[in-house]
Amino acid sequence: MTWLPHRRPECDVTIINLWPSEARPRRALTETPPAHGRVVIPTDLMFAAWRQLFPAERMLVFGGRTTRKGVRVSNLSDVTEPAPSAAHVRACPAKLATALMDLDRAGAHLAVWVHSHPGEGARATHPSATDLHQDRDLRRDYSARLVGIIVVRDGWLRLFGEAVDRRDSRVVWLGSGIEEVRGERHVYRLAIS
Repeated sequence: MTWLPHRRPECDVTIINLWPSEARPRRALTETPPAHGRVVIPTDLMFAAWRQLFPAERMLVFGGRTTRKGVRVSNLSDVTEPAPSAAHVRACPAKLATALMDLDRAGAHLAVWVHSHPGEGARATHPSATDLHQDRDLRRDYSARLVGIIVVRDGWLRLFGEAVDRRDSRVVWLGSGIEEVRGERHVYRLAIS
């Protein structure tokens, strides 16, 4: 991949093997949350992300900073490919590379990836096989404690991925407006009505 400003790379490849090993930002690859894996996400940032994720499917990444108690999410970047479909989204390599370099320059790291699904209700937030595969690749390349989130238009969201399932990462919402859904594991609802 070339980094010349006058030439844009194609945006039809997956996130897998995005960086040649010698070009990867070191901090983004080596920064890991402390052992307890607490990930604090401000609710206002989650609302801002949700508003940017439609029409489905779109993708954002959240950057975070390691603290004594875990990771605090601090920003977001839209990394959606130029022509997403209603059934699948990929990150645009150029947008993702820019987001990761900005995080590295600022002393932050990739903490959460979020994407939208079509449909409504908690059922529409279940990860597909593609989502699980992409989560596995992102965790391998960036952090074993990376959190995935799937959202739908009516405000439902689901945390997913191995880090969440194994409880290596535990999300804590900072602020109000996001409620846990009883009887559903890792499912929440944004207070949008």
